[in-house]
Amino acid sequence: MKKLFLLILSILYLNAFTIYKNETFEIKSPAKIMTTNFNLQMKNRNDDIIIETFNKIIKEVRKSKICEGGKFTINPNYEWIKNKKIFRGYQGYISFYCTFKDTKRYANLISKVKNEKGIIFSQNRINFIAPTNKNKLENKAYHYAINYTKYLTKTFKTKCKIKEIHLNNGYTPHFYRNMTKSLSMEAPIQKSVISKLSVSYVFECN
Repeated sequence: MKKLFLLILSILYLNAFTIYKNETFEIKSPAKIMTTNFNLQMKNRNDDIIIETFNKIIKEVRKSKICEGGKFTINPNYEWIKNKKIFRGYQGYISFYCTFKDTKRYANLISKVKNEKGIIFSQNRINFIAPTNKNKLENKAYHYAINYTKYLTKTFKTKCKIKEIHLNNGYTPHFYRNMTKSLSMEAPIQKSVISKLSVSYVFECN
């Protein structure tokens, strides 16, 4: 009797098998939110003038409610002439990070900032933010696992189950158009962005 029981167990074990599968799920969303950061530099013989100008800009940026940051540094500015270190005043640096939907609102802020006397302006590229759509993507992944388990059970005429699900978040790169030299501030040429979720499955049938 014991031998028969062991034989049945060994048959069941031999008939069991595991299936490994990888899938990628996507959701396309409208591209609405943009991000960028801009940096300001200023040189002056008087560091108080730099501080006053930077504080004025910080107030203007706060009013816009689309940018954050404003921490600045001011250092002595020297120039080497014939092996002599000549003091030329001070130079200050300040930067801001911005998130916005309305390009006109952002362009208006930049126009005010650049009009400050003595300001040297630079801006990084403007990127779209891809919505994560995390919950929607995970729901698609879970429903796929349930349906695929039913498919395996029907195909192999045996009982199959989900053994493991590994979610690996991954998103497409931001699409952008460089606007560092333009004040028209047109939106980057991109109508939509794609959120992706890569999933690894392990199914067990016996």
